[in-house]
Amino acid sequence: MTLTAMNRYQALGIHLGISFIIFLALSWAVFYVWFPGVFFDTENGIRALALIAGVDLVLGPLLTFIVFDTAKKSLKMDLAIIGLLQVGALTAGAYLLHDKRPVGIILIAPQNGAQTIYANNLDSEALEFIQLSQEKLYFYKVTSAPVSAGDKVSASDYKLTRANLIPFSNEDAQRVIAGTLPHRLPLDKGFKDDVFINILEDGTIQIAKAQPVNAD
Repeated sequence: MTLTAMNRYQALGIHLGISFIIFLALSWAVFYVWFPGVFFDTENGIRALALIAGVDLVLGPLLTFIVFDTAKKSLKMDLAIIGLLQVGALTAGAYLLHDKRPVGIILIAPQNGAQTIYANNLDSEALEFIQLSQEKLYFYKVTSAPVSAGDKVSASDYKLTRANLIPFSNEDAQRVIAGTLPHRLPLDKGFKDDVFINILEDGTIQIAKAQPVNAD
């Protein structure tokens, strides 16, 4: 079907169909690559999906519907510009999501909770180490400055390298069981509201949105 044989509703339908396929691919990346497992909840992955849907399923097709007029000599150029704008916006958004994707959780000062590790806060060696180990929970080996209880702690304030990332081990899990470490910790305290992680005996992590029963 040629452009001159279409009406704006058919053009809208075709654009929506193409955009929906792109949306499915990006949704898969959000769910399984950029915000996998517990991170979809802790990082509000639904907001990322909403932004993608807004650009991909609403803005692009809506512009096509508005400008589509077979009587316009510049129709092909208009549609090409809309396509380029949509691809550019999606590419920029995907790059930002990939660059700042959460890759782990670290205990820098356990008395102040846990902090999220983002990909753009790691050098290439540390990022490769986390990706290969597939561990989600880490300890910070050396504290660069004293941290008092109640202080805001952000992993981005610390130089995270392969040398100071200590994976949560079976021995560490025993410390949790013995009560040396709390089972439940606030996550990114002062940056996120009422988001907690439950550290299970095997070292796996669960998200909790309710206020913990106790701070121990």
